[in-house]
Amino acid sequence: MSNNNICDIQRLPLGNVSFANIRGEEKIYVDKTDLIYNIAINDNPIFISRPRRFGKSLLINTLYSLFSKGLEDFRGLAIEKLWNDKKYHVVHFDFSFFSSISGNKFKSVLNRKIISNFGLEGQDLCFNINDLEPSELLDIILGKLPLKSIVLLIDEYDAPLTHHLDKLDSLDANLKILSDFYATVKRYSEKFRFIFITGVIRASHMSIFSAFNNLMD
Repeated sequence: MSNNNICDIQRLPLGNVSFANIRGEEKIYVDKTDLIYNIAINDNPIFISRPRRFGKSLLINTLYSLFSKGLEDFRGLAIEKLWNDKKYHVVHFDFSFFSSISGNKFKSVLNRKIISNFGLEGQDLCFNINDLEPSELLDIILGKLPLKSIVLLIDEYDAPLTHHLDKLDSLDANLKILSDFYATVKRYSEKFRFIFITGVIRASHMSIFSAFNNLMD
């Protein structure tokens, strides 16, 4: 076998969920950006459920790069000839980082993440975030934003729930926080250019989305 037919395993992006790094380090990438384009042109919120290790986080990260940086990381790929949208402020939540906490601690950590994601750290706020539920904080922030001005990406929405299936009090507390959170997102849906959510459990099987019933599953 000639060397030309041997795959350089160092170029395989094993465990790498950063699309920018894969492209910047010239790792092997199977071009699926024509399919990603068909997802990204939608205005309706989209939800996708897949088992773990099926590439959900890489897909989220690819969408983050597309909406926040435009075609910077997509040169030579199929989407380069298709995409003509502008750049957006992208708000990204990875709920797997919150999976082990619940109740008031979950509320506090989520509030700080909301402040960070919307670029409000270090600013003089007219409220104390510790006095607010995440849905209330989100309500204040989203109410001031222009229409179609931001993109919302949420990875593993169900992690703070599946981690507590054997602890009903913790499960109920987190479910209440997240249900109110998504209800607020739906109420301000006109503020978002694009919403994309991933998880393991299908949305139709969770009451968390009862108020967020316009998802494309």
